[in-house]
Amino acid sequence: MTVTDANGCQTTLPITVNALVTVVADAGPDLSQCEQVAIVLDGSASQGGTSYQWTNANGVVVGNTAVLPLGNLPNGSYTFILTVSDGPCSDVDSVSVNVLALPLADAGPDLTIIGFGEVTLGGSPSGPAGSSFIWTPDSLLNAPTVPNPTTAPLETAWYTLTVTAPNGCIDTDSVLVTIVPEIIIPSGFTPNGDGWNDGWQIDLIGMFPECEVEIYNRWGELLFSSVGYKVPWDGRYSGGLVPVGTYYYVIKLNDPKFPEAYTGPLTVIR
Repeated sequence: MTVTDANGCQTTLPITVNALVTVVADAGPDLSQCEQVAIVLDGSASQGGTSYQWTNANGVVVGNTAVLPLGNLPNGSYTFILTVSDGPCSDVDSVSVNVLALPLADAGPDLTIIGFGEVTLGGSPSGPAGSSFIWTPDSLLNAPTVPNPTTAPLETAWYTLTVTAPNGCIDTDSVLVTIVPEIIIPSGFTPNGDGWNDGWQIDLIGMFPECEVEIYNRWGELLFSSVGYKVPWDGRYSGGLVPVGTYYYVIKLNDPKFPEAYTGPLTVIR
């Protein structure tokens, strides 16, 4: 401060003016998170403020609370500015948010094995280059940490693929491997009333409830027909037992996995 008297003499003295309020904006540490993780801006460490305003890099206001949930953001880089005020006093701080892209896990299409066999799992590719892969359940796979393992399950099973990208982000996908057992068609039976092999039993035919079963004699006469096969043929036709000999069957499973009809000879023995 400078003071001048009536004679024009001057003197200068220092003076200290203490602020009544100290305002410090703290937008929090920079963030780096994967997609599909909710982003929360946290300015709660700010001091001395009574009002808060968050804006994006384009100056658009996005919120007016110290802690601001933004939800999920698309992958990319963002900057948010926090302005903290108390009357005429204010301060600003910024935070950078880096949203990392998720890898795309592809366990491949659902698969069907007719009978028993081996299939290869996974897509083309199963995940981004440089990723790590984990398949479960690992006990059924030849190599549970490769993109495209093989498996030969004995029953229908789900497999789950977890892909971890080089940026640390994780995605999962699943694939269903369905086992469709082949039906076993016996070539003959003995309908003699002894309680043993008296009906023509077709193993696993019950898995095809819309199947059609037909039996013909050598002259092409239809002796038996059934939609579904809940009751096996007992060797009867028109109320009596058919003679010993060779007959012929036609079995249509009416399932897209088995488009061709099964045909063959059937021997009746007593």
